[in-house]
Amino acid sequence: MQGNYPALAPGEVVGSVLMAELSRSSGVPVATIKYYLREGLLPPGEATSATRAEYDETHLRRLQLIRALVEIGEVPVAAIDITARNRFSGTRMSPPPLVTAENVPSVGV
Repeated sequence: MQGNYPALAPGEVVGSVLMAELSRSSGVPVATIKYYLREGLLPPGEATSATRAEYDETHLRRLQLIRALVEIGEVPVAAIDITARNRFSGTRMSPPPLVTAENVPSVGV
């Protein structure tokens, strides 16, 4: 990786990282992160140039939340989209809580 970006363990983001490192830390493919950015589920990172941005712990937590809702809670992406748009204004977001098995609501079938 270029620059002074540390190698991080899965689920860890220290300071600001590029999208590739956010992908490795979250386990979410870069293409999926780009989709979430386009759809407004994830706010943009801090632009460092015309084609690069840096992401932080709040982005990692948001990705964990989205993945938990989709994979564990079986919440449609469209429903998450409405919640995400209501959650942040598009500049910076307050960090959502860390997602754990204990705080993900169960979905009745």
